[in-house]
Amino acid sequence: MAFTLVACAGSGGSSSILPKIAFSSDRTGSSQIFLMSPDGSGPVNITNHTGINETTSWSPDGKRIAFDTRRDGDYEIYKMNANGSSATNLTHNSAADFFPAWSPNGAQIAFTSDRDGNAEIYVMSASGANPVRLTNDAAEDFGSSWSPDGTKIAFSTERVGGELEVFVMDANGANQTNLTTSAGDDFDAAWSPDGTKLVFTSRRDGNDEIYVMDANGTNQVRLTNNSVFDGYANWSPDGTKIVFTTNRDGNNEIYVMDADGQNPIRLTNDGGNDQYPKWRP
Repeated sequence: MAFTLVACAGSGGSSSILPKIAFSSDRTGSSQIFLMSPDGSGPVNITNHTGINETTSWSPDGKRIAFDTRRDGDYEIYKMNANGSSATNLTHNSAADFFPAWSPNGAQIAFTSDRDGNAEIYVMSASGANPVRLTNDAAEDFGSSWSPDGTKIAFSTERVGGELEVFVMDANGANQTNLTTSAGDDFDAAWSPDGTKLVFTSRRDGNDEIYVMDANGTNQVRLTNNSVFDGYANWSPDGTKIVFTTNRDGNNEIYVMDADGQNPIRLTNDGGNDQYPKWRP
C-alpha cells in the first residue's frame, strides 16, 4: 500500500500532511503496519518489529498513529509518529488491549480490553493515563469509532441474542442504544466525516458485506455484493470514498470504492494479507 512518507520532526510533525492510508500486512512474514498513497503506490513498512502489529487509528492532526501490537507477548496499545518512530506503550496491562480509536480532539483514545474478564470498551488519555471503563455487560463489547464531534462512540456487542450488533453511546458511556437488529452479525462501524452516516460490516446475507446506514440506524443499504469477505471499511477524509478489505482475489487485499459502492478499485496486489485500512485525516 503506497504513499510517500511524510518527513516528520521528532514530535511527529511535518510542514504539510500528505494523504496516506495505513494498513496491516503480513507480506514480510508477520503482520506489520504499512503506509501507502491513496492510489496504492509506495507502500512502506513503518513498524518492522517482531510480533503482530495490526489495527491502527490516526491522531486527528495526522501526525501520530495509535495501534495494537503483540510485541510484548500480549496485545497492548502503542502510539508512534507517522513515520514509525518513537513507538511508546500506553497500556502496560497483562490482559489484551486492542482496537484503539483516537478521539477527534486528540485528547483521548478509546480501546477494547478484557482486563475485567470479558471484552469491554475503555477510554484513556492520549498519554495512556486514567483508563476508564465505558461499558459493563456480560456480553462482549468491542471496537470503537468516535463521531466527528466527539460526543458519541459506536461499537459492536454480542448482548442482543448472541448476535453482533452495532450500538452507539455517549462518549461517557451513557445512553447505549442499539442501531442494528439483523439476523446476522453487524459490526465494525465507522462514522462518515460529516457525522451523518455509519459504514459497517454485516453477515445478514450469509457472508460479510459492507453496508451503510444513517447515524440513527435507519436506511441500511448494502454497498458490496460478493460471495466473499468484504469488510473493515473506512471513509476518505472528504467522505466521497470508502477504503476496505476484500478477499475477492483469493487473499485479503485493500480496495477503494465510491461512497455509494460504485467503481471498486484494487489498491494492493500482494501474496500476503493486506487489511484494516485507515485513511489519514
